[in-house]
Amino acid sequence: MPATLYFDLGSPYVYMALERLGRFDFGEVRLRPVSLGALFKYTGRSSWGLSPRREVGMAEVEARGRVYGLPPVKWPDGWPSNYLSANRASVVAGSSRSVASMDER
Repeated sequence: MPATLYFDLGSPYVYMALERLGRFDFGEVRLRPVSLGALFKYTGRSSWGLSPRREVGMAEVEARGRVYGLPPVKWPDGWPSNYLSANRASVVAGSSRSVASMDER
């Protein structure tokens, strides 16, 4: 049975996980998009990227990236932003037979 990696396009942790995925022997991994914003709303939480901890969180992600041997993180202007449309497109692409599989990297 393949492992499943749920991802949100705006998450820096997803970037780190995907960049390192080949280092581990998980076998087949299916990628499945989710809306982290919707999960935050459902649970009454919010991203640290929208809080006073933003700079601390960004520094933590950058430090983890260095430890993992990843290229430096380049934060998009205005991060975090609203990725709802992009995440919806990912859901459609992942569930549509007319679009190449999201599992292909």
